Amino acid sequence: MPSTVSTDKPFQLGELMAAGEARAAAAPLRPVVLPAPLEERIVASIEAQWETTLDAVVLEWGWPAEDRRSRLEAGTATRLVGNGDDGWFAVVFENPGEPGFAARLRVGVRVRMPVAVRDLTTGTRVRKRDVQWMDAVRWGRPSPTAEMPVPVGAPVRCDVSRGERLIPPVVVADPAVREGSRVRLIWKRGVVTVSLQGRALHDAAIGYPVEVQLRGDRGRARGTVLAEGLCRLWTR
Repeated sequence: MPSTVSTDKPFQLGELMAAGEARAAAAPLRPVVLPAPLEERIVASIEAQWETTLDAVVLEWGWPAEDRRSRLEAGTATRLVGNGDDGWFAVVFENPGEPGFAARLRVGVRVRMPVAVRDLTTGTRVRKRDVQWMDAVRWGRPSPTAEMPVPVGAPVRCDVSRGERLIPPVVVADPAVREGSRVRLIWKRGVVTVSLQGRALHDAAIGYPVEVQLRGDRGRARGTVLAEGLCRLWTR
């Protein structure tokens, strides 16, 4: 992904990559303060692309060597390039009557991450004093399997060194959903809420995917276990 590109022609991803490939590593990533309405529109575009709501979002920019932030206004047109699955986009900025330009953008969210405070061996169960919660940034498209379940009481599946993250599959809690049990699948976006009922087709722990046979012979759906009998519905 290029760091920056300027052109007065329509943008194509191939052109962006070819023109900026040699300079991609040159521009350091850093937070950049944009006009609030402009940043809000960029975040909204990312949420629409990823079909999710982003809380505690983190944006880092690979900005032009020649600083063009002074040309950005609340009404500057923006366009995302790329799917951002790994956290990377290019954002095209365009003002009427001026050449457009693009900047690299890395997107993540702030999370609380459980970390081992001592070495743990396979088969032991995590105790409260074994865990320290640390702030971290999770980059890229939020994954339905990337929940951060509280690991206390969960069995350790492989040897863990001090400072290692206590997240699946290193630590997997006992099932919160059992095969054949009733499950409610929920999905929320703004004021819209979807709720479905069904029965789990297999055991699944908190933070893990589960397949559900929907009630009323409506087929199957998948979700991520949030709590006993409660899952977040996958939309893709």
